Amino acid sequence: MNRAERDTVTVVGAGKAAGVPDVLRTSYRVTARGADVGLALDAASEAMRRVLDVVRAHGVADRDIATGQIHVDERRGDKGQRLGFEAFQSLLVTARDISRSGELMRNVAEAAPEELSIGYISTAIDEPGPLLVAAREAAFADAREKAEQFAALSGRGLGSVLHIADDSDHPVFPRAAGKGAMVMAAMSSVPIEAGEDELEARVRVTWRLTD
Repeated sequence: MNRAERDTVTVVGAGKAAGVPDVLRTSYRVTARGADVGLALDAASEAMRRVLDVVRAHGVADRDIATGQIHVDERRGDKGQRLGFEAFQSLLVTARDISRSGELMRNVAEAAPEELSIGYISTAIDEPGPLLVAAREAAFADAREKAEQFAALSGRGLGSVLHIADDSDHPVFPRAAGKGAMVMAAMSSVPIEAGEDELEARVRVTWRLTD
C-alpha cells in the first residue's frame, strides 16, 4: 500500500426514505373457449371489451392501460382428440386513485364474471425521485459518520472527499400499513392496503485523511 492509499479512508453508507404508495398496478386476464381459433379469440375479445369499458368508466387514462399478452392454445382430451381452442388476453392497468381501486376491481370482476382472473396486484410510488434524494442524503450522512469514526480511531482528521460512487440499485422494501394507511373502498368492494414502501440508497465515498 502506497502513502496515497494510507492517507485515505473509504466507506459505504446506507440510507432509507419511506413513502406511501400512490398507484396500484393490476394485471387482469380473460380466458374464453371456442371451436376454432377465431371463435375463441372473438369470445376473449368481447370479454376484454367489457373490462375496458369498466376501466375507462372509472376514469383510468389511456396511458395507464396497456395490452399484455394475447395467445391461443389448442385444447385436447385425454386421448389426444381435439376439443377446440382456448384464448387468453391480459390487460395491465395502473390506477392512480387508490381510494377507488377496490371498487374498480369489483366492477371489473362483475363485467366478466366467467372469464376474468387477476394475475397480480402491486402498489408503487409513482414519483420516487424525492424519496431517492432523501435516501441518498441519509446514505452520505451515514458514510461521513463512519469515516469520521475511523479517522478518529486512527488518530487522524477527515479531509476533503476524493471520490463518490453510487453503490445501490435502489431496491424497494414494502412495509406494513401503518394506522390510517388502509384504503377501504365501498363495502361491496375489495379492501386495498396501501402500506408504506422504503427506498434504499448506498454510496461509496473516499475521504482524504489529515494529520
